[in-house]
Amino acid sequence: MKAHFEGEKGVLVFKPLTKGKRGRKKKRTNEERLKEMGTKELSRELALIADWDRAEVEKAKKGPGLIAFMEKWLREKEA
Repeated sequence: MKAHFEGEKGVLVFKPLTKGKRGRKKKRTNEERLKEMGTKELSRELALIADWDRAEVEKAKKGPGLIAFMEKWLREKEA
């Protein structure tokens, strides 16, 4: 149930929640999440990426390559 005040007299109205909207967020891709960030959040995220473990960077370079790895990461749903 969702409750809110409605009308001039502030009558409390109870309405059922629509199916699938029970506080769950839609999973976005990392790319969508980054696009929605403000400057401060984005700078923090980029700092975390820049500080990424050297061993992980080497694995990505030896595997699919850094660009391909980042493309895959951007398309993944957020954790």
